Amino acid sequence: VTQELDRLLEGWRAHGSAAFRPTRDVSDCTARILCRYLFGFEFVPGVHGGRDFHRALIVLSSDAVLRHLFPRHVVAVARRRAVVRSRQVLDGFCEAVLREGGDTQFLGAIRGGLESGALSRRAALDEIAGFLIAGHETSATALNWALALLAQAPHEQERVRREARSVDLANLGGTEVLEASDQVVQEVMRLNPPVPVS
Repeated sequence: VTQELDRLLEGWRAHGSAAFRPTRDVSDCTARILCRYLFGFEFVPGVHGGRDFHRALIVLSSDAVLRHLFPRHVVAVARRRAVVRSRQVLDGFCEAVLREGGDTQFLGAIRGGLESGALSRRAALDEIAGFLIAGHETSATALNWALALLAQAPHEQERVRREARSVDLANLGGTEVLEASDQVVQEVMRLNPPVPVS
């Protein structure tokens, strides 16, 4: 996570405001983190990312939310073409993950299920897509909202920065408490929850 965040910040520093695309950049960074950790797969924005990939993630994640709010047939009729296209884009990506991904515990279980016949190819692709949509889109959306809120509150931004600089990463999750960061996350979840239904 730290390596990918450093890479993101370095890219912003090196290219200045001309190449500053916070929403897309944070989304790409989140995809790189998730793919490295869960799939052992190197996500390359210029190869795997782009408008179609990000649109597919947004369409499919919002489709899941809309299915909780409206009858299934209404959602299917209104968004059928976008959902079908998004599934095609994401299926292509998931096939690459399944083919080229590393020997992670997650992919090992998926591949084992395929070999034993416990999972169909469709089910395997759906498992990968499900983790990608749930793990990527929600995290990227929350991070983008956090950045937007902090950009509007310089004093809170400075408070979070001071806290981050003072934290002992060795104790993170143990005795270390990130009070300012936690408050930002709680406010993002209150104002702009990535998944607005429970």
